[in-house]
Amino acid sequence: MATSKSNPLRIGVLISGWVQLLDLAVIDLFAIMSPGYIKTCHLPQSIVDLAVPLKIHYIGASSAPANLSANVSINLTDTVSSPSVSPGNLDILMIPGPDPNQVPSDDLKTFVREHHDVGTTILSICTGCIVAAHAGILNGKRATGPRIMIPGLREQFPKVKEWDGSCRFVKDGNVWSSGSITNGFDLAIAYLRENYPAPLVDVVCDLSEVADRPSEYVSGLRSEFFGKL
Repeated sequence: MATSKSNPLRIGVLISGWVQLLDLAVIDLFAIMSPGYIKTCHLPQSIVDLAVPLKIHYIGASSAPANLSANVSINLTDTVSSPSVSPGNLDILMIPGPDPNQVPSDDLKTFVREHHDVGTTILSICTGCIVAAHAGILNGKRATGPRIMIPGLREQFPKVKEWDGSCRFVKDGNVWSSGSITNGFDLAIAYLRENYPAPLVDVVCDLSEVADRPSEYVSGLRSEFFGKL
């Protein structure tokens, strides 16, 4: 994805309600690619030259501060009605996971759907897939979500072509979805691998100590309470 200092990568992070802090942390992998961050790490000029200027918007249904897990709150930069984040003005829309019992408002669903329809890349993290599914953008698509929730997701959203519980992340068209929480890091690295030079992504992985894990899980769930999914 081509960017320049005058045309930075535009990322919107949709805070659709109470959100898991560790889901939101995925955005930092993108921030690590920025020129300011790369320059502070005293890396070779060849890497600095690959850095990606970006602008991150934190978006909510209203402008009120958003509450996250771990007793954290953040100030939002935009609302879903802000012209700066309207469909066509974002390259990526990231949806960190909210309370899975929460039904997004019509305004939020419309915002997600309209971004999807103009070709914005959608990155849903963990239960962010529920927001995407409510918006209808997973209909007819393959997707994933938290492994412990896959059976329920199949029942709740039968129009989704396949809820794949075997993968940490799935890409179908311009929609990416991940399994639980830290699988969002796997999704982000896979996205970066697909769109940016390997030396830069290697630096992101090394600085963050995030590994290139394969899409497919290699082991089952640990807890007896979740059974064999």
